[in-house]
Amino acid sequence: MNEFMAIASQFPTAIFSVALIVVGLFWMLAIIGLVDIDFFDLEFDIDAETDASGLGPLAGLLLKFGLHGVPVTVVISVLVLLSWLFCYFGSAYLLALLPGVLLKYLGGAVLIAACLVVAFPITAMSLRPMKDVFRGETAMLNREVVGKQCEVRSLEVTDTFGQGLVDDGGAGLLIDIRCTTDNNLTKGDLVAVTAYDQTTNTYSVMPEKEFMNL
Repeated sequence: MNEFMAIASQFPTAIFSVALIVVGLFWMLAIIGLVDIDFFDLEFDIDAETDASGLGPLAGLLLKFGLHGVPVTVVISVLVLLSWLFCYFGSAYLLALLPGVLLKYLGGAVLIAACLVVAFPITAMSLRPMKDVFRGETAMLNREVVGKQCEVRSLEVTDTFGQGLVDDGGAGLLIDIRCTTDNNLTKGDLVAVTAYDQTTNTYSVMPEKEFMNL
């Protein structure tokens, strides 16, 4: 245990350890509804004329590896986890062979770069099959969610933030919801989905009681 903590808390593994903690905190906040799962997601259109050079660095990289359609938060989470694993074992079995502090730091810098280079293609191979799942879910949401009842999963719903859970007969579908009027909506409240905004991939909602009185 002591050896594990020593490697995980020392350079270069500590870099990915911090990133892994941040990722874990993000998903904890997402689960309790304080942040949107697609907080870092990129919006870009894919057509026959699109290539990676016409997009931003991250969007171009996702397109190059066929990850467009997979939430960026999922990509980053898997990438950080794999990079941490590679860096941990690289530090334990490779850097330990290097003599001197300077060589260890230089080797650590090289190891960080190598872990990212190796981890990204593996991340892409792991997540690429999920692309159609995310696309199919989005297509279904666009057609069917408007008009349905939704349970608020965030602590508040504003014109810029909110999450809700729609019953799909299974585990439920988590969607981003917005309400432009003043309200006291909080986690557990029921709302009605009234519209879908394709530009922001969000759904307008209103308290269910107000919707029923229309």
